[in-house]
This record gives sequence, C-alpha cells and structure tokens, in this order.
Amino acid sequence: MNCSPGMVHQTDECLLLLKILCGLIQAVRHHFDFFLKIPIEIGFKQSHADPCLFLFKNDMGTMLVIVCVDDFGLAYSSHALIEFLFNQLKKRNINCTVEHDITDYLSCEILFNKSRTKTWLGQPHLIKKLRTLFADKNHATPGTPGQTISRPKEGDPALM
Repeated sequence: MNCSPGMVHQTDECLLLLKILCGLIQAVRHHFDFFLKIPIEIGFKQSHADPCLFLFKNDMGTMLVIVCVDDFGLAYSSHALIEFLFNQLKKRNINCTVEHDITDYLSCEILFNKSRTKTWLGQPHLIKKLRTLFADKNHATPGTPGQTISRPKEGDPALM
C-alpha cells in the first residue's frame, strides 16, 4: 500500500491504520463487530444456532434481523417495530436504505403471497445445477420416493 502524496515517511517504516479500509480482509470482521453491539444494546437476542441472526420480542410483536456483511434482512410482525428499529439506528447515526419489494437475498429467490403474510424462499438455480451434476438415476436421494417439491405458482394455496 502506498502513502498519500505529501506524507513524509521512511521507506522501511511501518504505519498503523487508524480506520479500517473497505476491501481489506479485516473490514468485514470489523463491520460485524461494530454492528453486533447495536442490536444487543437495543434488546435483540443473538441466535445460538446462527450468530448472524437476531431476535427481538416485546409487546409490539416479533422482529428477526439477519446480517450478511452490510446487507440486512428484516421480518417483523408490526410496523411499530420497524419504526422503533429505524429510530434506534438513527440515534446511532446509521443510515439505511430500504427495499420493500425484495425478490433475491444472498442468492435465494423470495416469493410473497398477495397479502405478504407468507413467504417462499428457495434456490431453484442451485437445484437445477445439482440435477445436472447428479443426473445418474442410480444415486439414492433423501426424501419420500416419488414426491417432488416444486416452486409455488401464482394462485397456489401455499401462498394464500
């Protein structure tokens, strides 16, 4: 790494970075450590099974937050909860961009029913790739023989 123009230093001198730079290996860990403190201060509980999943429950309802580097997924039972979360983040000078009509998150396809009360999450592109790789019928597969699992179509009762 080169120093900024005008900075005086010796050629064999080691310099200490005071801030994490995007693109460095440690940046992701630093970001997660920074973010980890915030939901715990607000009252979220970190999942034992997945350290990137946080749960918040109170009289207003339940909220789940999943974290992947700088992307967050939210599921909540009332709008009061989301307003509460954004107010808490705003107090800590954290700005968020909200995308309500999400269709893909971390390579998972997301489908909602019309009332947005039920969700289907899947990876059909990965299933297609695995079918191609393991097309040999001699391999035993886990699951109920003869039963197929398919993506729900518009109007499917599973999404109603």
